[in-house]
Amino acid sequence: MAVPDPGRSRAVLIGIGDYAHTELTAMPAAPAGAQHLAGLLRDPSIWGLPEEHVTLIGSTASAEQILAAVRDAALGTTDTLVVYFAGHGLRDRAEQLYLALTAADADYPQIGTLPYAQLRDVIRKSGHRAKHRVTVLDCCYSGIAGAMSGTAAPTRTQLARALGEPKDSSGAEGYHDRAEDLYGDCVLTSAPPTSFSFVLKGSRFSEFTGELVDILENGIPGAGSTVSLETTWRRVRDRLLRRGSPQPQQFTQNAVTHHLHLRNRAAPFGPEPEAAPDSPSQHAPTPDSWNSSGTDRTPFTADALLPRRFTDGRGIEYARVAGGVRSCVDAGSIDVADKLVGHGCLQVMTGVYLEQCAPHATPENPVLVSVQVLPFPDAGTADDMSNYLSGDARWRLTVWCTQSGVGNNTCAGNFDGSISFEHHRAFHRYVIAVRGVRTDLINDETIAPWLESATHRAVMSCGPQNHRGNAHQEPPLPDSVGWAGPSWDSRSTDSTPFSADALLPRRFTDGKGIEYARVAEALRPSDQAGSTDVANKLIDHGCLQMMTGVYLEQATPRGTPPVLVSVQVFPFPDADTAIGMENYLGGARWSLPIWHTPTGAGRTPRAAGSEWHQCSRWMIVQRKHRYLITTLALRTDLALDDGTDPEIVPRFISAAEAAVVACGPHNHRMG
Repeated sequence: MAVPDPGRSRAVLIGIGDYAHTELTAMPAAPAGAQHLAGLLRDPSIWGLPEEHVTLIGSTASAEQILAAVRDAALGTTDTLVVYFAGHGLRDRAEQLYLALTAADADYPQIGTLPYAQLRDVIRKSGHRAKHRVTVLDCCYSGIAGAMSGTAAPTRTQLARALGEPKDSSGAEGYHDRAEDLYGDCVLTSAPPTSFSFVLKGSRFSEFTGELVDILENGIPGAGSTVSLETTWRRVRDRLLRRGSPQPQQFTQNAVTHHLHLRNRAAPFGPEPEAAPDSPSQHAPTPDSWNSSGTDRTPFTADALLPRRFTDGRGIEYARVAGGVRSCVDAGSIDVADKLVGHGCLQVMTGVYLEQCAPHATPENPVLVSVQVLPFPDAGTADDMSNYLSGDARWRLTVWCTQSGVGNNTCAGNFDGSISFEHHRAFHRYVIAVRGVRTDLINDETIAPWLESATHRAVMSCGPQNHRGNAHQEPPLPDSVGWAGPSWDSRSTDSTPFSADALLPRRFTDGKGIEYARVAEALRPSDQAGSTDVANKLIDHGCLQMMTGVYLEQATPRGTPPVLVSVQVFPFPDADTAIGMENYLGGARWSLPIWHTPTGAGRTPRAAGSEWHQCSRWMIVQRKHRYLITTLALRTDLALDDGTDPEIVPRFISAAEAAVVACGPHNHRMG
């Protein structure tokens, strides 16, 4: 990614350190930071702005002089304008922000200050030809600027028309509304609207500017030859949050922070080696070749790793609306990103899927599925990192979305306050990590089955098997063109035989590459489906019989007892009834029986007594059209997760997820 053209860009840096009012302490860190940043922006190893394109303003300047300097710089900018202020910040009762100058009165914010509104207006009016405008405020209460900045972002053509710019030789007005021509405005602040900013005792710079300086000076290992403003800001934010400082704020239009890049001073990591073209090959690789970067020839492209569409178990289709390569530095919070890069992940393939119109879809607030495909040097490293992401780290992975229709950008919003589902799996040398949310970030437990279904299918759909040049691809997903689909929504239209071979695959392979074989199956009455209340509930809702199955892990690692997967398939009269029962079984799932194979004879229920409840296990309930599929994975020795085997729970999760995807009416067509 190219850095902004230095010849068409300008920067104005303001550092106010001297104050006359007794309540406004001297702040030598402010001019020191402005001066140091000015030198970094002029450095060719970072940006290379010409000396005359950088304006440095100190404590003696008046508001009028500052505004005039900003105006002059903005009028000369056609690429990127940067305006930086460091000093004291004041606010009034109307929640307006004032940038304190030397003569400022702490009791009367309107005196001796530069109102932020005036600075904003001068930047906007005189900088109308700038492609990108960035304002950085390092002062108390600086987050107020976000509420004062507005959100509407016009395109260059709209601005040209409003300002009467001349038409080009083809008769077009100003610029065309292409993605690269989108006008971008960004405000970065050191603190929220009600918080102070700090200078630590004995520090040369303020906290915020100090972290910014450190990242520009030292770069970010593993981030490539350039670093986006978004990555830089997130790194600053994460560092400050880890030490308990106020949270910096970002207010951006048209994702300008993703489009702006500066050079990375850290030793650059080049892209992964180019692979063979995305086309069939006479000697197409087998899945074993995916275990190592030395043998994997899968192109690191969106079309090779991400399907264009997939359909989940509820029959809802998801379409890929964005996808692209990013640095692994952008894949999560600072600690997660460092862990990924430290284990050899230099790039990540990101993708965004949106729910399409369907009978049970929510088109006004669609489900969004964010995908990251993380490549590692080998399968062992991928397994280790998948286990690492089984902890709290998975919630610190980046959620990607689409802003203003321009590609693939990190999502802004309170994901901690909304309901979401996360799934990940190790697949050969890759880790596929998926997060599902509804776009309105609602916190409503009733949408959990939709999120779970979408993320389950996405995590199984993405990976190197999508590349058409790879041999031995996984079987087509049950939503491929020509499958029964909606006919499975009602008993009256569903012609699927209620038999084991139609509903249960003979074998399946989970995300860890472990194969499971079906060793037992039976058609049973629903009164054997669990406790009396659960069985009565099933029968009352039209489920009179169920298909049960048992799968055992093949070739268990290190001679440990095998993982067993107990499966039940419940048919209901229609999809709506199945939806209601899915919500019910979400709470009653632990009352369902576990099917196993004592002495190999098979098909015998074992009571869910204390020994089952005390062992480690993983269970999933998922609807597929008019069917409910439940899968429960545990080890045959009823092992506990006592910390001695960190892989035990990830093995259960991987097995249960693969089983719930593999089982259902689509097996009849696959057979």
